[in-house]
Amino acid sequence: MDKEVLRKLMGHAEFETTDFYYIHVSEERKKKEFERVNFEQFQGKSSQNKEKIFTAKRKIKTLKLA
Repeated sequence: MDKEVLRKLMGHAEFETTDFYYIHVSEERKKKEFERVNFEQFQGKSSQNKEKIFTAKRKIKTLKLA
């Protein structure tokens, strides 16, 4: 849900209040977003980026083990 919509639904004047009480990013969500951003960034690129892709995959694997 958009953060401003959530703020209005909760009746808070300031977004910081909503953020403090209602917005929590789980470790699983962090991992999924990290994967999405890294793989979208390298999708369709030339073979010069193979090392960068390998490094991103290694980081993801490390996150999954944590």
